[in-house]
Amino acid sequence: MTPKQMYIRQVLQSDPPTPAAPWSRSRASKRLAAQLYDRGIPLTTVHSAMLLVAARRAFRPTDALPLPPIRTLYYFLPEIEQLTAHPLDPDYIQYLRYKLHRLA
Repeated sequence: MTPKQMYIRQVLQSDPPTPAAPWSRSRASKRLAAQLYDRGIPLTTVHSAMLLVAARRAFRPTDALPLPPIRTLYYFLPEIEQLTAHPLDPDYIQYLRYKLHRLA
């Protein structure tokens, strides 16, 4: 298995740390994962973006309208772009993991 194939597999097998943000592994998601690899986006950035999305969805006000399900990896793309330009502090990522783990 090539490094690109391993990257794609790891992205597609990633799950946000809460059931509030499941997503499907479509052909479009596979193509985007390949593009992210080609752009040199680290897996940690992709995983951090998923974590950020999961946290935003999990900690919304309880009276807010329900969000639609996440259909593809493209849903995470704005956060991936944001974190590529402005990475989060690793301590904040750990904090989000902790908060989501406590919620689950």
